[in-house]
Amino acid sequence: VFEIIEQENLIQNAVARGEQLRAGLQKLVDRYSFAKEVRGRGLHMGFAVFDDSNNLPLGGLFAFRCAEKGLYPGYFGSNNEVMRLHPPLIVSEEEVAFAIDVISQVAEEWFTGNFPKSTIENYRKFAVGLGSD
Repeated sequence: VFEIIEQENLIQNAVARGEQLRAGLQKLVDRYSFAKEVRGRGLHMGFAVFDDSNNLPLGGLFAFRCAEKGLYPGYFGSNNEVMRLHPPLIVSEEEVAFAIDVISQVAEEWFTGNFPKSTIENYRKFAVGLGSD
């Protein structure tokens, strides 16, 4: 296993793709007030999102919406306020670009008020998080 990791430059790829992912997520932190911070190292990243005006943690909800768009992040935090991303060491530049694009789309949907109500309803029904009204 160690030989393959070395031969295929997987550590270097993890560093480069991690920097790519961090830079893409940081642009969202710089743009949106609900995007709070990017956490982590290498390919183990957390993207903290919290809507202060509604006192609403968004990590789980954003992860759920990303899954609807074909990206499967996790979420964690005491209130599910952090979307968790940790792709495999073999992740490509194109795959990281796809992830950043999907997360950007979801952030823009929230920002513009075009976030699907059906996503919120399904998240409440099927995921751990928002609960009922």
